[in-house]
Amino acid sequence: MRLKAIYVLPLLITAVHAQRGADFIVIPDPFNYVIYNQYQQPVSEQEKADIIPYSPFHIIDHDLTLGDQITRALKFDFQQKTYYLLKDADGKFTGEKLKIVSHVFRGVEQLEDTIEVQGSGLAMVSGAGRNVPMAKGTRFVRVFRSGQRYYCRVILDNTIYCWSTLEPRSAWRKIEHGGSEKIAALTDTELSEPLRKKILARFASADRSYKVYYSHFNSLTGDERAVPQWRCENTDGRLLFRLAGSGSNGEQLSESSQCLAQDIGNMLTGTDFKVTCRNGEIDIHKRTGSE
Repeated sequence: MRLKAIYVLPLLITAVHAQRGADFIVIPDPFNYVIYNQYQQPVSEQEKADIIPYSPFHIIDHDLTLGDQITRALKFDFQQKTYYLLKDADGKFTGEKLKIVSHVFRGVEQLEDTIEVQGSGLAMVSGAGRNVPMAKGTRFVRVFRSGQRYYCRVILDNTIYCWSTLEPRSAWRKIEHGGSEKIAALTDTELSEPLRKKILARFASADRSYKVYYSHFNSLTGDERAVPQWRCENTDGRLLFRLAGSGSNGEQLSESSQCLAQDIGNMLTGTDFKVTCRNGEIDIHKRTGSE
């Protein structure tokens, strides 16, 4: 019996910066609707954790039929993963009738670039209509532009999505990773505490999944395979995770490690940190001027 990886590397979708003509759908409470993952199955608890209110879903196909040749759905990608938003027979989204309706933005400019606040006066309004103060040095990602407004992903204590005209222009600047500027001189040398806790929680979730899977596997086969576990070293403002106990299953687990690293990379969007994954190690460290 061959041990299969717990996580399967998601379909990678190449992001094209400043792409015109993209369509997005924004839903106040996505899980009042029915969402399937790329395997056309209900999303897992871990997948649910990545999708928050007012998340912008990049539409791939407005209307298609799933593999059962019956169910209709809207296909979208979000954080480099593919999902399906299910529809009823009448073409309306399942669950939408009694809920706040979704909003579709057609032909917008897709950006996905990083902005840093440099002065005062920059106004942000959350999807729920709450004013969000933006202190100097705060960074956020412009997801897309619709008319004169930008839809942005802001990482404060938690990730939220906001609208802004980004006026005055003097209050912010675009961060050019890998340009002539030395990024290390512009930003903090360590991960923020909320982000560090979020990363550690993601690795803890992976460890719990390994434990459940290996316990089930051992009970079925009579084997006594050691349960893999991520060990963390925190030095010089970086986090280095090593996978202990993988043994002969290292090759199978490499795929799940890549998937985990991709999730961490999504968390690091808008920061000057990056993640690398190789040989059973996931390294979270600051970008250099050449990265």
